[in-house]
Amino acid sequence: AQCGYNKISVTKVQSDNYIKENEIIMNDTVFNVEQGAFSNAFRDQSVNLKDINLCKIKTIVGWSVIQIGEQAFKGLPMLEQAYFPAVTTIQKEAFSDCPLLKIFSAPCLYDVGDKSFYGCFQLTELRSQKLGKIGVSAFENNYMLKDLYTNNITEIANRGFVCCKSMSKFVSNVLSNKQLSETCFAESGIVVFRSQSLEHVTRNYFAHCYNLRVFEGPGVTFLMAYCFSNCYNLAHFSAPRLPQKNIDFSAFENVIRFMTYEGTYLNDFRAANFIKTKVVPVVQSQVEDNQKVYSLQTQEVTDQVTNKQLITESKTLPEYKSFEQYTDDLYFQQNEDEIQIVDFDIKNQYSTAQLMKLAKYVKFGGSYEQKTKFLEAIAQMDFVNDELFAVCEDILDQIQQVKSLDDLIGNIDEKLGQLEALK
Repeated sequence: AQCGYNKISVTKVQSDNYIKENEIIMNDTVFNVEQGAFSNAFRDQSVNLKDINLCKIKTIVGWSVIQIGEQAFKGLPMLEQAYFPAVTTIQKEAFSDCPLLKIFSAPCLYDVGDKSFYGCFQLTELRSQKLGKIGVSAFENNYMLKDLYTNNITEIANRGFVCCKSMSKFVSNVLSNKQLSETCFAESGIVVFRSQSLEHVTRNYFAHCYNLRVFEGPGVTFLMAYCFSNCYNLAHFSAPRLPQKNIDFSAFENVIRFMTYEGTYLNDFRAANFIKTKVVPVVQSQVEDNQKVYSLQTQEVTDQVTNKQLITESKTLPEYKSFEQYTDDLYFQQNEDEIQIVDFDIKNQYSTAQLMKLAKYVKFGGSYEQKTKFLEAIAQMDFVNDELFAVCEDILDQIQQVKSLDDLIGNIDEKLGQLEALK
């Protein structure tokens, strides 16, 4: 095998061969990169192979490599791009802690081992049409990794895409395992998620995905604890097969911007959405798979906090668009005027836990008027615990900031008026 200046008849890469200047190039007789073959350069920058410093390697090419062993290229501080046209399997931590790795091209890659790309902060492109299995923390902390489109992913292990802040869209039509591991996309930047065959959304699956706006899971039948917690901007949720009994009460904790819901149990779902009363489009009782038409009908709606009755206006929404079209103009179809909150009447009627949920909604999503009314209602209570009091202090600070801004604007207008009078 010829790699750089060396000619060695082997089928495995050894740790003292195949390096030329700032490149590692393996020809078509190299099929396997051994465990730890080029690792540890990040921790020991004095490592040299045949007078070539691994810390200078920027490019790796393995024309016929089929498998990359554990920690094979771990910790190469200057590595920027890697090309493996034939590789199918990458084992544990193979490229972990390569902070400058930007492009990884492996069109045949199927199995990504645990922490394979953990800590590759600059990885923006993963080129693979056959990606199927994602190991534990495989892409954790890949802040720059963007959208993934694949029809082959069948398994995502725990924390597979945690903290992928730049990933905005994940689409897979054959995500086949019924229940995926916990915390798969937690704290990621994902905006749109669609899976045709996902059935169970596990604990903390999308926790703290602040940008998540659209979720479509036609096959989803279970929502587990905190799976959408703190997804403040989740606006469109579709799971037509989801029964009420399979929705954990904490599944939508602090979800405060719901606009549309497609499912079997709308009223029960509203209760699980914690206290925010809203005008929610209901799905027609007889809807074919290819129709999906939303309509908003005149009906009485009960506020989950005050138990007062609200009357919603009659309105018909446009015909349900394609998935991509819908996400583009989601916020143009509805607006905040359609969300109604009645005056707060909460004195001594609700548990501390219920009041805390209400306080969190007001803090994160309430208007200036709602914040004011809420504090006025709290002031009439006989007792407020320390935790609730702390949230109320935050709400008061928000009100004062808005008021200060209004005063500032008023002062500026007054000064401008005085200057105008002097002309």
